[in-house]
Amino acid sequence: MTSILELNLQDIPDLEIAPPDEYELILKSVEIKESKSGGKYINLGLDFIGQPNIQRLFHVVMLPDASLDDDVNLKRKRRIKALYEVLDIPLSGEVDLADSIGNTLWAFVGEQEGTAQYPEPSNNIKRFVTPA
Repeated sequence: MTSILELNLQDIPDLEIAPPDEYELILKSVEIKESKSGGKYINLGLDFIGQPNIQRLFHVVMLPDASLDDDVNLKRKRRIKALYEVLDIPLSGEVDLADSIGNTLWAFVGEQEGTAQYPEPSNNIKRFVTPA
């Protein structure tokens, strides 16, 4: 077997971030993860439909936690409800979020500056947009 490749990669554009606006996104990955402090969250990987040069957007939705006060948990539940509504997920009962991979949604996307851990600017979801 050979290990020689002949590819022309000179014209491959770098990934960019999207300017703030409303976009249609497609859910490419979803995981339930645990933070270093022990809190659980939903980690979504979303691609911009029809825009292959825009980097994948990762969005975190924190899950309710019995150790937190009711107000914090209510805010978290509202964010989860908004996510469920745009993905057309039933609002009650057991849900396998992986079943929503491939579904599309609309969101208003913003920009955020880089951090010490992730120095490059990136996109973030400001809010989900429910279709009329």
